[in-house]
Amino acid sequence: MTKESTQNSQQSIAAAAQILDGGDSYLQRLGLQYMLDFIENTPYTSPTAYNVCRYFEQSFDEIEGFPSNPPKAKDGEDTERYPTTKRPQRNSVDKKDWELIKAAVQKKLDELPDEEPSLQIRNLETFSDHLRLSTEERNTLKLLFVGAYQPELSTLLSYTINKVDKEAPAIARILNDEKNYKLYAKILSPNGKLAKYDIVNPDSNQYSPLLLPSDETDELLNITDLSGDDIKKTLVGTPTSTELGYDDFHYLGEDLDYIINLVRNAAAQGIPGVNILLDGPTGGGKTELAKVIMKEAGLDGYSIGESEDMGGETPGHTISDEGISFKGTHKDESSRRFSQLLRAQTLLADDPNSVLMLDEIEDLLIKGTDSSKSADTSSKIAINNFMVTNKRPNIFCGNNPEKFDPSVRNRFTFSLFVDYPSVKVREQIWKKQLEIQGVTLPDEEVTFLSRKYDASPRQITYAIKGAKVTGTGLQAIERSLPASARITSGSRTHILDRSSVSENYKPSLLNVAETSSSTPEQVLKKGENKVPFSLLIQGKSGTGVKTLSRAVAESLFKNPLETSVGGLLADAGPLAPPPAARIRGAFEQAANLGRILVVHDLEQFAAPNPKDENMWKRNPLAKLFFEEAQQHNHPFIVTTSKLDKDAKFPQYLQNLFSDKIRLDPMSSDQIKDGFRHFFNVELPEDADLTGLEELTIGDMTAVRHRIQRLEDHDVSADRIIAALKQQRFDRAEMAGQAKSDVRLGFHPS
Repeated sequence: MTKESTQNSQQSIAAAAQILDGGDSYLQRLGLQYMLDFIENTPYTSPTAYNVCRYFEQSFDEIEGFPSNPPKAKDGEDTERYPTTKRPQRNSVDKKDWELIKAAVQKKLDELPDEEPSLQIRNLETFSDHLRLSTEERNTLKLLFVGAYQPELSTLLSYTINKVDKEAPAIARILNDEKNYKLYAKILSPNGKLAKYDIVNPDSNQYSPLLLPSDETDELLNITDLSGDDIKKTLVGTPTSTELGYDDFHYLGEDLDYIINLVRNAAAQGIPGVNILLDGPTGGGKTELAKVIMKEAGLDGYSIGESEDMGGETPGHTISDEGISFKGTHKDESSRRFSQLLRAQTLLADDPNSVLMLDEIEDLLIKGTDSSKSADTSSKIAINNFMVTNKRPNIFCGNNPEKFDPSVRNRFTFSLFVDYPSVKVREQIWKKQLEIQGVTLPDEEVTFLSRKYDASPRQITYAIKGAKVTGTGLQAIERSLPASARITSGSRTHILDRSSVSENYKPSLLNVAETSSSTPEQVLKKGENKVPFSLLIQGKSGTGVKTLSRAVAESLFKNPLETSVGGLLADAGPLAPPPAARIRGAFEQAANLGRILVVHDLEQFAAPNPKDENMWKRNPLAKLFFEEAQQHNHPFIVTTSKLDKDAKFPQYLQNLFSDKIRLDPMSSDQIKDGFRHFFNVELPEDADLTGLEELTIGDMTAVRHRIQRLEDHDVSADRIIAALKQQRFDRAEMAGQAKSDVRLGFHPS
């Protein structure tokens, strides 16, 4: 070790010793002055005075003439004038002893040099200013700080404060304000600002009868030239940042624009009580959206309570006549984060460019269904009051607002449901993360991954990292995502998106009939222009009806909410909602979640014979469906495998739809294109297509899956044609069997 490093080390040790051992003369003077004030304001006839004398007899430097009347020593007896074993009584202190104690403390105080306030005390004033502490709170905090580093004062109080609730009267006595001891009890309580803001540690250690300054407070008080920015950086943190922007969430539309404008204006005008809730399932991107809102509003956003370790149980203590005892106390995660939120609001109150974000608001809230004794009513009142008076806008993120206490739900200025990322949103996330990590994938592979896997942004990030490390691209990603799902959800297949567009989807293979009133492009244009279209898609099984409905939702950056008429009408048991409630619930849920409702198999309202007009008339649920659909001010899609000639749809039901698309089996040109798309094989010009009439996309998909299971993947065009003809025959046979089942009165639903 060099001479210079040795000198620096010695200086550091000396500085630490000065703080820990009370070597600072100014702090020593304060400690002695507090002791003297405490003694001056304590009647010598009180039990407390006896304990003060006991402290001086046992722990203080020898005082000449004290005690003035010591007992005579006897064999086996304590010779102390003020022994611990004696229960202190009134009038048990010799007045002469009391005067000797005061004189001794005063003498020691007079011997100390009269220095300027120390760095810590000066910083304590700055700290108190920024936290807007009252005079009483400032004086209490200064006393607690001095008590933490002046063992003489701390030890004296450990002899005299016999109960936890006597701490406040003792502090009031020291501060010459004994008549207001209830005010100090409030200041020192867990709901007081000092504890609530984590300025002091409510779980003080066993060596001090007083609350101790928190680690953060200690850190700040030892900063040279402490500034408001230092306090803000330590207690609030630095502004958040995000690489995402408005374009990554543009699909949220006018609601997103409204929130950005609301937050920007509330911050600029200093309007109190503005609270935004972003709710939705885990993995929907609420946290990043909150950061984007703050960024787009042009504000400094602070994320509260994310960088700390989880709160845990720590030992506390009480001091009784029998000595020090321990009590189990803790500051849980809820209290810790709420403290930081309150503190940040105070520190940023005058900063018009700031807005706060709190992820996982559930940490703070009592559930509306919680009737246990652990439900903290006072904290609920504090949270409700906070949400009315907060000067800076708050953006909260949560999962299940229906579980919040109603009083909390009523205090949100605006709320926005943030759904699982739709396919197009996931595609944006894939592209963004690929760019960030410097990995290149073809666009078709990115689209494939977006459709196949319902992966969270974090899962996507780590999957790309694996691809980057191994250099195996798509192969590494497809190995990583199911493995991630097994750990996070317990199932390798849980991550698969079974409601997305098929990986084999190709729009040009959909044979839209000329009789259709609309085209997919026209429907999408309506959706982009916020026109609440109602689309009926007709087509036999396999023609791409479900695929088209999902593609429409995907193109509009929406998740489909899929159900079927059979599912809505089925007898699901005595505990399930009745069909009427399920029909209403489907439309309501789609509106609440911002999804496109897709209802399959419209013809089942008139099962078993949709051609019989009386079947429609006798079913009141069909009319209920019509009424709910009429009142639904959002896009929705209905599908049916029956064509007009195969089902006598009532006119009122037909009039419900603004757009109708009919899908026919594949044309000969589409069959040729399908060969290339599904099998990577060119269809020969002279190929015999007899028997492939009414061929559908579904047939090609089924044959492709069959071929993929064969050991010999190098199949010829003739072999594929033969397999397609067999598939066509099998489908027709199954359809015939299905008709027989219907005639026998068997319904799968």
